[in-house]
Amino acid sequence: MSNVYSEELIEEIRSRNDIVDVISGYVLLKKSGTSYKAKCPFHTENTPSFSVSPDKQIYHCFGCGVGGNVISFIMSIENLGFVDALKLLADRGGISLPDQYEAVDKEKYKSKQTQYNIHKESARYYYDNLKKSKTVLNYLNMRKITSETIIRFGLGYASEDWEGLYQHLLKKNYSIDEIAQSGLVIPKKNQKGHFYDRFRNRLIFPVFNLTNKVIAFGGRVLDQQLPKYLNSPETILFSKGHHLYGLNNAKNNIKDGQIIIVEGYMDVISLYQHGMKNVVASLGTALTREQAKLLNRYADEIIIAYDGDDAGRKATLRALDIFAGSGCKVRVMKLPKGLDPDEYIKKYKLEGFIYQIKKGLPLVEYKIMLAREKYNINSTEGKIDFSKEVAQILKNIKSEIEIDGYIKKISKETGINEAAIKSEVYSNKRMYNRDKTPKNRIGNNRNTIEYKANITSNDRKNAIILAEENLLNAISQDLEVFIKVKKFINWDDFTLDIHRDIAKIIYKKMNNKETVIPGQLLDIFNSEHEGQVISGIFSKNYDKEFIDKNIMEYINTIRIYKLQEKINNLNNSIKLMSKENNVNVEKTNRIYIEIIELKKKLEALKGK
Repeated sequence: MSNVYSEELIEEIRSRNDIVDVISGYVLLKKSGTSYKAKCPFHTENTPSFSVSPDKQIYHCFGCGVGGNVISFIMSIENLGFVDALKLLADRGGISLPDQYEAVDKEKYKSKQTQYNIHKESARYYYDNLKKSKTVLNYLNMRKITSETIIRFGLGYASEDWEGLYQHLLKKNYSIDEIAQSGLVIPKKNQKGHFYDRFRNRLIFPVFNLTNKVIAFGGRVLDQQLPKYLNSPETILFSKGHHLYGLNNAKNNIKDGQIIIVEGYMDVISLYQHGMKNVVASLGTALTREQAKLLNRYADEIIIAYDGDDAGRKATLRALDIFAGSGCKVRVMKLPKGLDPDEYIKKYKLEGFIYQIKKGLPLVEYKIMLAREKYNINSTEGKIDFSKEVAQILKNIKSEIEIDGYIKKISKETGINEAAIKSEVYSNKRMYNRDKTPKNRIGNNRNTIEYKANITSNDRKNAIILAEENLLNAISQDLEVFIKVKKFINWDDFTLDIHRDIAKIIYKKMNNKETVIPGQLLDIFNSEHEGQVISGIFSKNYDKEFIDKNIMEYINTIRIYKLQEKINNLNNSIKLMSKENNVNVEKTNRIYIEIIELKKKLEALKGK
């Protein structure tokens, strides 16, 4: 696939898309020295191990080993083939691609582009309807939604017309099949090939992806009809469990490392209008693990701000369990019963909302608070039942210090002996651990992606591989080091095939005094394994003092390896010759003399 386009065109597309700019659209990058760090978007982790180098134009995760350049990142994060990823980046960089890609990819790409266009056209249609509807404008005015906010979120209105959007799209020359695939129309019963609009007489909320393209819609009734909210179905563009409403705005407005998650569209819009712009909502479904992982990419902490009613509390508990398994740090904002975030911020303003965020409760404390409300802890029975429920909550905590702190607190509150509560906790913990299915572990991370067997950790790499990696990294960045290395070893002295191929390119560029950009190498070596190897090599920080101190050791490691390999090959030749009937004594002697000379060189190198 990569050969469909010229290397020059691929390089132009890559150079027009700075890797930091592109990746920052998907994860929250923080400056760290000369590079940027983030939580890896490809596996679950608490401590950022994902590194992006603007100088080298590569990314690498030191946790799971993934790595590559801007093209491979888009392929992985958007689940695209090479050509589609290239097309996305070409569009982003203002480059026109020649129509040369394969038919299968062309059809898939064309279908998605058609659906993006249909959704964009539909959003315009709904927006135009809203501008003409006094009823809807009055409703939004009553909800104190400004015209600026209407435009910012692209709000619209689906009229009562049963075929308004359907007929509009037909007039725009979209086929019936294309319109049907959008999910914005529903087939009429007993009338094959006839459709009516999914959304009618509803306030419309366009749903945007991370690159600000409309991929779906939500619709809210303006009266008491049910269902109150209606959402787009699953389509080629949209999977509701994998997207979050408002994330396209929130990802660029992270405050204090936090993202706030609310239940509804109007909550997001109202909070945004009041200055709280780091807000998202799940899309008509209970929070999913995929949504939690998505949030974990961008924020250090998630604030749950669901409605203060019983349904909101139940949703909060479900969300807490999801977040607990995703590695997210999470707190719960406790709203007064009967108020949702939209109502609360209107009543208590931004300052009041921020105050409630600061008072937010960690996962365990929130669950303990709910347990406390269930029981009368002034009675003996209530104290016992409360303590038992708390023990159930504490069984999931790994930290012994944290468990001990809560036990002391509950003991003081109830008067029940610490030892008794502790016994109850660890009794539950043993049963919990016994029933628990062991999870696969790689290193210190519990991961949600399958690890490739060919990724080896640095501490298991042998000396020759480490020597070659460090030399490749050094000679690509420092002409002085390259000249010194070239005196002793050539590119074809590197032992691993991929190291030799990389060295050949670097030697050629450095001999021509050209700059080596690792991201360019990944346009040539574009398999997943090659990407991991290259990003792993060039993501290492270059320490000139360290390299100068150890460079001869690296060079000699390779020279010793090559000499030993040559000696072994010559010994094998003698063994094969000895099995022949007519042994060539002269030739054998020459080989023995060569082995002796090589061994002398080997001993000399080992002595250095």
